[in-house]
Amino acid sequence: MGSRFESFKKTESSDNEIDHFDEYGLYINYNDSNRLSAVEVTPASDIIYNGVSFFLLTTQKLFESICTFDTNAFRNRTGFIAVGIGVSCYAGSFRKNPDNPIESIVAFEKGYYDSMLEGLLKQRW
Repeated sequence: MGSRFESFKKTESSDNEIDHFDEYGLYINYNDSNRLSAVEVTPASDIIYNGVSFFLLTTQKLFESICTFDTNAFRNRTGFIAVGIGVSCYAGSFRKNPDNPIESIVAFEKGYYDSMLEGLLKQRW
């Protein structure tokens, strides 16, 4: 990418490092085989689809749009997850304020949320 990045572990118990490209608002996550497992983008990465900038949408509006592609997508306290199409969104206290701005969007591989899914489903609303 021609840009500097830093690598770090998300938590002390993390097995793999994450590459962070600050200039692009981009986080690259790896699985146990050190292969790409997820790409997380922040507002510094202006994601545009069909002429619409995702980060200009409210979290609720993006959730409604994602539901047209994954009817099993669900909201939780801090955003939403669409396991069927591999997309999630973080928006702080989304449940308290569905119009919160989007803080990050993640595109992830199948199985990325498997170990956490049961707990996340308990938070759904």
